[in-house]
Amino acid sequence: MRNNSGFSPVSRSLNSSSELQKVFKHASYLFELDKKFQSKLPSTLKEVCHIANIRQDVVVLICKSRLEASKIRMYNRVILQIIQQDFKITAKKLKIILESEH
Repeated sequence: MRNNSGFSPVSRSLNSSSELQKVFKHASYLFELDKKFQSKLPSTLKEVCHIANIRQDVVVLICKSRLEASKIRMYNRVILQIIQQDFKITAKKLKIILESEH
């Protein structure tokens, strides 16, 4: 049932759609993982990038600018080691996207 605005409340959608529940659960997992990830990064990289997604063996990081993305590329190996060792995620590659492009 829709309300006057034509949209259903998120809570109703969550109850009726297991796919939507999976999306919210994955988003929550990524949010918590990113908080822990930030605490493990070297001080020069904290808050420079955030985990946007994890797919198969690729960790997708999002940066605000090209300058930040370049900095992350320089620390590619260090970041992959943190992800593999501290979080036991079998990532082999980082993909960096810019916030302004999405």
